[in-house]
Order: sequence, then C-alpha cells, then structure tokens
Amino acid sequence: MIPVAMLRNATLLAAFGSMYFAVTSMTDADHRQQFFAPIIDEIERVLAVHAVYLAVREPAPAAPQGLSTG
Repeated sequence: MIPVAMLRNATLLAAFGSMYFAVTSMTDADHRQQFFAPIIDEIERVLAVHAVYLAVREPAPAAPQGLSTG
C-alpha cells in the first residue's frame, strides 16, 4: 500500500510540472511549435475528414411535393 504522504507529494510534483509546462508553452514560441504543431495538424486533418464524411452522408435535397405550375 502506498503511504498517503507519498501520494500527496507525487500530486504536488505533478501539479508543479504541469504548471511549468503550461507557462512555458504559453510564453515560448519554439516550445509551443515543438509540442502543439503536430497535435493541431492532426486535429485539422480529423476535422477535414469529418466534414467530407458529413458532406457525403448528407442526403440529396428532395424536390418539393405538391407544387402545381398552373
């Protein structure tokens, strides 16, 4: 069993590490480019594929029923 104090220390270190990563990512353009550019490219590709999928699945508009040309 893991002692509670060790779990709290691990949580504290993880929080500081996450905070450091977040601040560095917001302030350093090179760091942001290195870590987030591949993720953003992947998200853009997924959204583009999803848009094409929705366009292909969309049924063709049906002609209006009950219109007379008289």
